[in-house]
Amino acid sequence: MVFLSIFAQEYPRIDTLYYGNNVVSVLRSFQNIGREEVFLSKYFFNNKGQHITTLTGYNRRKQTKNIFEYDDNGKLLSLKEVEYISPKNDSIEDMLFKELGEFCKQKDFSTESEEWNDYDRRYYSLRENINPEEIDWELDINIQRFIVIKRNIAGLDSIAEVYSNQFEKVLFLDKIVYCFYDNHNRLIRKRWVEIPQNNVFKFQAFNSNSYQLSDSIRVLSNSSRQKQYQYFQDSIKIEYFVNDITTGYEIKRLDKNGGIISEIILSTNKDTLSFFNYVYNSENLLEVRYQIKHVGENGFGFSMDMEWGSIEKYKYDSEDRLIQVDGYEDEKHIYRTIYKIEEKITVVNTQE
Repeated sequence: MVFLSIFAQEYPRIDTLYYGNNVVSVLRSFQNIGREEVFLSKYFFNNKGQHITTLTGYNRRKQTKNIFEYDDNGKLLSLKEVEYISPKNDSIEDMLFKELGEFCKQKDFSTESEEWNDYDRRYYSLRENINPEEIDWELDINIQRFIVIKRNIAGLDSIAEVYSNQFEKVLFLDKIVYCFYDNHNRLIRKRWVEIPQNNVFKFQAFNSNSYQLSDSIRVLSNSSRQKQYQYFQDSIKIEYFVNDITTGYEIKRLDKNGGIISEIILSTNKDTLSFFNYVYNSENLLEVRYQIKHVGENGFGFSMDMEWGSIEKYKYDSEDRLIQVDGYEDEKHIYRTIYKIEEKITVVNTQE
């Protein structure tokens, strides 16, 4: 069973998992069908069933650790993301980029070229494999992101302050996210405010599924984004704004239980940018997600990679805990995400 806070709907993304009170950890792995299974991340839980840590980077060049903190009522207070790269992998990466820099001076830039792939494969073979569970995270850390969540008197997420680290400098306040509610405690407005920074470079975004840079840089710095929500009996309508100018619309269709059965995002010209359908099982758990259309652009007009797989099927165990997601493209099975649950060991007292 997966719980996502309202801040998980878009950046900053904060996903917290809930598998019950009897789980120690959950290992998430990924497999392209026909290929070897690859470990992606591992989630750890405390005695209250709260998701307190996520480790990523198993056998990768870089490792990360997400640390979740909660208040006395069990609500998320903060997320800290720390990063580690071994000295060996760091030096190998430096050498790789120096050679690639020289390569790019000689030839046209393309990460799809065979020469480029030769460089990457050669240096990849030199990297050492690091198990994030064996890192001393108290010493070898570099804080990349820190998110602090504040709540209103009703206990609802009200403000999220997002602090970032760039090029190993000190943390700086990068953006603030505001949430506003109606008298029924329904989210009616969500606003992202980018904080301008001196001497901080804002990365320009790529166009979806390409290596061409988009114009998103124009609104990534010293700007604001906003969503406004309208609620109806069987739907939610959302209007998107960038710097107070309408950029798109979204309509969520709801079933009688309030579950989202479809999502469609439209441009201001009413062109469909993305369209998803959702099917739930008898326990109201997501069973199938259909991607009907996705052009690689969201309601703000920002480019984004299209999600892989037009169909996703979700599988649960006897306790309604998510254990597997299978992806299909044109009815062909192309990938599988697996969640392996490690439960607490129950000690049975055999003494009479």
